[in-house]
Amino acid sequence: MQRRNFIKYFTLGLAATYQQVQAKRPILTSPDGSDAAAFFPESVASGDPTHDGAILWTRVNPLVILHAAEPLFLEVSRDEDFQTLLYRGRIPGDQLRSSDDYTIKADLSKLCPQVLRPASHHYFRFRYRGVYSRTGRFKTMPAPDQMVEALRIAVVTCQNYSHGFFHALDYLADDDIDLVLQLGDFIYEYRQIRTVADPVRSLELGGKEVAHNLEDYRSIYRQYRHDLSLQRAMERHSWVNIWDDHETANNCHWNYDEDSLGIDPRHPLAKISAMQRRQLKLDAQKAWSEYVPARVSFHAGAKHPFEALKIYRSLQAGPMLDLFLTDTRTYRSPQPCRSKPYETDQYDERCQDYKLAFDDKTGDHIMLGKQQRQWLLNSLAQSNARWQLWANQVLFSQLAIRNPLNDKPLAFLAGFDSWDGYQAERQFLLDQIAKMNKDGLVVCTGDMHTYLASMIPNSFESKAAERKHIGLEIMTPAISSPNLATMLSHWGYRKDPSERTLKERLLRFFGKQYLESKFWASIFNENFLQAMNPHFVDFNSTINGYTILEFRKDRLDWQVFDVAIKEPRKAKVTRQVYCHRTYHPASKKVVK
Repeated sequence: MQRRNFIKYFTLGLAATYQQVQAKRPILTSPDGSDAAAFFPESVASGDPTHDGAILWTRVNPLVILHAAEPLFLEVSRDEDFQTLLYRGRIPGDQLRSSDDYTIKADLSKLCPQVLRPASHHYFRFRYRGVYSRTGRFKTMPAPDQMVEALRIAVVTCQNYSHGFFHALDYLADDDIDLVLQLGDFIYEYRQIRTVADPVRSLELGGKEVAHNLEDYRSIYRQYRHDLSLQRAMERHSWVNIWDDHETANNCHWNYDEDSLGIDPRHPLAKISAMQRRQLKLDAQKAWSEYVPARVSFHAGAKHPFEALKIYRSLQAGPMLDLFLTDTRTYRSPQPCRSKPYETDQYDERCQDYKLAFDDKTGDHIMLGKQQRQWLLNSLAQSNARWQLWANQVLFSQLAIRNPLNDKPLAFLAGFDSWDGYQAERQFLLDQIAKMNKDGLVVCTGDMHTYLASMIPNSFESKAAERKHIGLEIMTPAISSPNLATMLSHWGYRKDPSERTLKERLLRFFGKQYLESKFWASIFNENFLQAMNPHFVDFNSTINGYTILEFRKDRLDWQVFDVAIKEPRKAKVTRQVYCHRTYHPASKKVVK
């Protein structure tokens, strides 16, 4: 609130003294950076690093733009005091456009190629009307022939603004890492969380419950980016982002029958027209491209989301690792086992459409789509790096309750929004990947607000003893979104307690036991879920936090951190190490 008041009164002063400012422009710098908050309220960020650059990002407050000719300046230095400048650039003032919400992305790999050192920290800042932004820092990737001893990647996902504070990002800002991998749900499209009863704060959406248009999405991004914990984490490390559903709408997909965005039937905008839903997707894409420092371009003239923005891409970290980023939302068909026109959130329990073959021509039962799927397989096959890291939004491994008599799945606990709903395409990928004989495949996943580690077999349908492991999946817990235990403990919270069904009461009871009792959590995690899913190494859905992966030539070490989300003051929040694991790719073994 203090920052908002400062900007308000500061800009009123600017307007009142407009003529004097034009005559003699002040240099508004200050050692404590207070003016930076007025001129650059969302601070700075960097993303998609290469061995000689990164995408540098900022947004200039439009209220301090006095005329379009005023340029924006960029400085990159080897040191934090900017004594050793490596690049100084001038961005014409006419690039600060309302059509991009006054955001700027500068690609150093194009602006100053081969100037920056590989595998090294660099510092940057912007300057507008004599006012410097806060200082950002990024680390370049290793050169193509530079094998580093270790590569450390923090993995984050699902940061719900209204459900909790981002204390985990404060800790992450101080971590010794090479980059941050963000697996989606960077924002949530609604004003306040809808699945649990205890929001800690809410967004301002002009009386709306969810984003309806481009300006709403922009407003949400700005409010998220005003969070000081998120600002600090994005100032200190480069981020590599993909999106999931909530950057657009819950459980979104593509309705190929209408050639438009599909939305979960419980969503407030589920009933709008196909044309309006297509525009909603375009608006979400445009806002994401503006506020995320990714090396992608939004095509403003495009009328179809498939043509407007493509986010699947790859990054290289020397001979150690190739990173492949996919999009499991834009091209996927509707979740199976719902009757058309997908107007109910109830699944037909007898339906087995999740087993049906995928069809790229009709758009049936597909997750990645033909072009993206072939790109991923070709990229994996051509990779000569020690590790292949696939950034994937939703659970890839099977999560099932099995019949103890024949070991066949009776139900899929992650629902059909996960890869369990697109089993034929998953099996096709498994078959193709198995033929590559890679021993460095790791799949990183978010979405489910759960920590999970799973061996990836060549088939989830074969008996456990017959499986050949071809990789490892690690799901990172949510930064602040409610975990499974929390959601269950709040089940039916909108109802008067006397009106809750027996099922709702049982779910609430189980959720509270799972959340509060280590004994019952252990029973559920190890004696039930891991027994039903023998490919699982770990499962826990009672924590919030993030994961750090450390890739070395002979092994992958990872730590999962548990960070509380309800306490507003970070001073009272401690970070705990939930687990530390080591994966040996040669033996396909995880050591606890």
